[in-house]
Amino acid sequence: MTNQIVPLIGASALQFWLDYSKRKNPESFAYKLCERTSLPDDYNVKLNEAKACLIAHELGLELPLCIMRPALQHRTCTAHYHMYAEHRHLPLNSFIKLKPSQLPEALKGFDIYVASPEHCFLSFASKLSFPRLAVLGCELCAHYVYDLKAPYLQAFREPVTSSYQIADYLKEANHNKGYARALRASKYICDGSNSIMESKLASICVLPFAEGGYNLLKPELNIKVFLKKNNDYFDRNYSMCDLVWKEERVTVEYDSTMTHLDKKQNIRDKKKANALSGSGYTLINLTADDIKNFHSIEEAFAQIRMSLGMRSRNVIMKKHEMLRNEVVQDLFAASWKWF
Repeated sequence: MTNQIVPLIGASALQFWLDYSKRKNPESFAYKLCERTSLPDDYNVKLNEAKACLIAHELGLELPLCIMRPALQHRTCTAHYHMYAEHRHLPLNSFIKLKPSQLPEALKGFDIYVASPEHCFLSFASKLSFPRLAVLGCELCAHYVYDLKAPYLQAFREPVTSSYQIADYLKEANHNKGYARALRASKYICDGSNSIMESKLASICVLPFAEGGYNLLKPELNIKVFLKKNNDYFDRNYSMCDLVWKEERVTVEYDSTMTHLDKKQNIRDKKKANALSGSGYTLINLTADDIKNFHSIEEAFAQIRMSLGMRSRNVIMKKHEMLRNEVVQDLFAASWKWF
């Protein structure tokens, strides 16, 4: 008997990649096993309410499920699943087929295909604001995933894609909706984020003035910064830093209220700051208070720009000040989620 094909797209696919909160066995979804593939040419989707609920429950997804259907198949929208057709040819390898070993026992009769992270980025290009699209790219290339059961509401995982993989995928997607916007936004994706706040800070750093960003040089995220030999402050010869500009010898650290209230952590932070300073690095600390309002963020990024040796560009900065204020409010003040 042939397995039933279920291609997950849109918000369902994105939640699969970014949220483990309801996932029963997240460790079974090893990304090394996830090879890109395409849907069968003659596939058909046969789904009902009960099957949609079962799939959502077993994979830890919200209802309604977003399902791709063949162009000629009748469109169906119910309380538990919505079916959409893609009328334009998708690039090869736009999906990942879950292996039988990755599926719960209850889903053994299904062939579950999930839209690849690269395809998710493309499909949301026409739905999100440009700054949010850049943040989404950072999240897909990040080292964390949302998990309400984990400490600090996130868990570590290997990135499911990279900025290079997204760019390569988009080269084959020039006939698809959102292509031009996705391609432009992909240039501002920063790999290696460890938290949603790092993703937002990195995005607003590199976005151009015309998109409400600060047009700074692109940083590296969470890399080793090697310290001066025999430093008297730190117990090792390197430090992991949030945002790093190696050539300019500038680092930015975000001190969240969740992870930096501990006394031991505060002592370690001070030792880290001293070790970086002694090794010739400028360290700029940002706190939750620094990103609470537009004026404090402006001051923080003016300090970063000066430390990087970049011109202040006051005329252009003033021209786009209102837009930048809107983007800051959208990214840091507004409550929002992807799915």
